[in-house]
Amino acid sequence: MKPYLKHLFLALALTAMTAAYAGGLKPTVETEWFVFSNDGERSYGFLNPGTGEIRYEGMFTAAPSSIFGGVFAYLEKGGGVSVYSAADPDAPQILGDLKGLRHAGISSEGMLHVLRPDSVIEVYSFTPDNAELVFTLDGKKIGFNFYERFTEGVMIVHDKKLRRGAVDKTGRMVVPFKYGDLGIMTTGQLLASDELGKPWACFEYVLNAKGEVVYRFKNNISPYYCIPYLCDNGYYICWGGNQRLLLVNIADKRIYMPEEVTYMEDVFCGDYAPYANQDHKWGILKFDGEKVEIAVEAQYKGITLLPWDPTKFVCKKNDGKIVVMDLNGEELIDFGDEWSQIVPHFTPNWKGFVANKHERKYACYDTDGNKMEFGEVSEFDSLGPKYSYSFVTAHPR
Repeated sequence: MKPYLKHLFLALALTAMTAAYAGGLKPTVETEWFVFSNDGERSYGFLNPGTGEIRYEGMFTAAPSSIFGGVFAYLEKGGGVSVYSAADPDAPQILGDLKGLRHAGISSEGMLHVLRPDSVIEVYSFTPDNAELVFTLDGKKIGFNFYERFTEGVMIVHDKKLRRGAVDKTGRMVVPFKYGDLGIMTTGQLLASDELGKPWACFEYVLNAKGEVVYRFKNNISPYYCIPYLCDNGYYICWGGNQRLLLVNIADKRIYMPEEVTYMEDVFCGDYAPYANQDHKWGILKFDGEKVEIAVEAQYKGITLLPWDPTKFVCKKNDGKIVVMDLNGEELIDFGDEWSQIVPHFTPNWKGFVANKHERKYACYDTDGNKMEFGEVSEFDSLGPKYSYSFVTAHPR
């Protein structure tokens, strides 16, 4: 895939996923309650996968968002979107006057943006008990699909000409409207495209937290993805002029991937990252800060690293079975062929797996592979896919 097409695809995909993880960036692990339905339709509640606690069962006739940071959003029947507090375990309460909205963003870092019926965007600081208006985005708009969120204290916004910039938690512009696209602020840096205001242009610059350019990519290399970090070492994954993948930092040091690496994931989890060879088989790379080497030979249909322990991984074997393995090739858990996908899920109160069967049937497992029994809802139909963005995946797309 051409670099610019890959960039376009992933920029679109990033509007529907959480901030990813790497060794230099702690995962976004705000406590999440899953949305579940035990009848498969029009009867929804919340499930805490770490404790098995169920809350508000059957109170909703459509899937609300997952609970993040003690709040969730729900599309009222004929009444717009409302933001609810989940502080009361018996009865959710609308947070402040955030009712009848056109849209509500994803809560992050104690901040939440909403879109009023009159198209005014407001940004609130919040707790599960209170929401306080901090600023109004006058003349600014949130990114595509309203999924932008605060990361390292800043949020990407754009103007009517689709020029991108960034605001901090007070509403101050830290990056002016002059870039066609901006990546995600990570370890104090973010990627920027050209200054011509052309959306989806290839990234050319690295900015610091003040919006200053600290590096410009050379003509023969370009960032592979728009997530600007690698472990704790400050490297970017790039395409080289010879189409080989390499790592580049802002001191312009370059480290090439092994020749058999034809495709890889966008970030390293700790020191590791999945990669594919020309036969579309998947293995694992390791980066020690000086060189990249193969830790697991490419031999699987797909690989997902465990965010809490990247020395272990979920893989789909050639016979279709899903297993958890370590880097030595030892099978730790065998999920067999019961499930079509196993996704590691990491929140402060739970490190475990979500199993998916044809995108309709789900179950929770702990890290030993034990199915987590929650009475009648051990298998649930919905995880709130419109709003449930905390899955951290590293399997082929």
